[in-house]
Amino acid sequence: MRDYFQTAIELNPKNATCRHLMGQWCYSVATMPWYIRQVSSALFATPPQSSLEEALNHFQKAEKLDPGFYSTNLLYLGKTHLGMGQREEARKWLTKTVQFDGPCAGDVEDKIAKSEASELLKNL
Repeated sequence: MRDYFQTAIELNPKNATCRHLMGQWCYSVATMPWYIRQVSSALFATPPQSSLEEALNHFQKAEKLDPGFYSTNLLYLGKTHLGMGQREEARKWLTKTVQFDGPCAGDVEDKIAKSEASELLKNL
């Protein structure tokens, strides 16, 4: 998957969605539970690897390319900062998620992102 996202970024480097999707892939791999890693190790010669720092880089680039384009990107910026122990930065992005009124505001994904951000904010 990583190779496909990387190719998409190379073909269209100014596309925020490509950057966001790569960030989601990196985040998913970086936060993968240990038992899934074990299964991946058995299935693949080299299991996928990534880090929260790499995910954050892609989410930040997506936001820089098209500020406020997608509430889910804001959510993942918050979740990634939270995972890195950066609570105040996480709070900032999660609050932006809840307050999002961009182009996709009100759609199903936006409602899910806002709900998750609200729950995370309650625990900060």
